[in-house]
Amino acid sequence: MMAMFAHKFRGPLQSIQYNAEHDNQKQVTLQALQMMSGLLNMFSLIATDAELFQRKLQQDMDGNGTLKDVLEKALLLVIKQILTLDNAKKIRQHYLSYAKRTKQVPTITTRKQWVEDYDSL
Repeated sequence: MMAMFAHKFRGPLQSIQYNAEHDNQKQVTLQALQMMSGLLNMFSLIATDAELFQRKLQQDMDGNGTLKDVLEKALLLVIKQILTLDNAKKIRQHYLSYAKRTKQVPTITTRKQWVEDYDSL
């Protein structure tokens, strides 16, 4: 849990540091700060016993978002980090597996064929 927490903070902190040093992208910096603040709040909630956690979630009326909204935004940030051009190449096998499962390509398609013939898919 602590490793995930540290990992989730590293990216936004680097973004904040870069933007502060280069004096740009105020909106990105604000979003990173809001996400980090939200993660701290979530961590303090999760670090309690299950009954107290459930009560706190039911009483939480801060902001416009729901728990689902918070999770979707956190997942979106994770996906954006994973799917950089370099990282997308590292997980091609997952795309190939999905394409086979959804019958977008023949099930006998090899990795080499995937890269050569279906990379744009």
